[in-house]
Amino acid sequence: MNKRGPLIGIVGTGLIALSFGIAMFTLPQSNPTMGDQITASNMLEGMFDKVSTETTIFQGRSQSFSYTIQSDQVHLMWGLQITDYQRDDSLDVSISRLSGMELAKLSVDDPIHFDAFIAPEADTYNFEITNTGDRPVSVTVMFSENPENEGIFSDPNSPFSNLFVPIMVSGFSLIVGLVVTGAGIVLMLVDWKKSKNESRYI
Repeated sequence: MNKRGPLIGIVGTGLIALSFGIAMFTLPQSNPTMGDQITASNMLEGMFDKVSTETTIFQGRSQSFSYTIQSDQVHLMWGLQITDYQRDDSLDVSISRLSGMELAKLSVDDPIHFDAFIAPEADTYNFEITNTGDRPVSVTVMFSENPENEGIFSDPNSPFSNLFVPIMVSGFSLIVGLVVTGAGIVLMLVDWKKSKNESRYI
């Protein structure tokens, strides 16, 4: 019987095992201080100019977070993470200047949300977050000026590179492994059927 199918299947299975091995090794090793909780600020450490402490907001209550910009026309990226997210959690975010002029208002019902805008003038920008869900939630807010100038994506020693790059390699290996394993199974079936047909004439 032709052995090409089993050999290809073994290679595919090996790639699948490799992908799981990379994932299992990377997650706990990427940042030992993270424990069981993986936060955006930890994964993207060094990208943010300011990260708030984890704050609990009770249902129906609001909490303000502010960030001061020292120059005009600054590209400000901000992020919000519900660190203990559960389904049906919901927050309203109101962005305003120190003068009280509201710039934007939006609702967030995902575990993590990133957004950006051009801050027109040097000023303190206030982010008022209201818990519109039915339970207390813990949130972290992050701010970064001109994030496109950060070296997080090019620094091989950054947490981004240490975590996301291996995960991407793991995902690619898993996909290739599944395809190769599938091809091996198909070849085994083809060879088995071919050998069965040939045996009829012996």
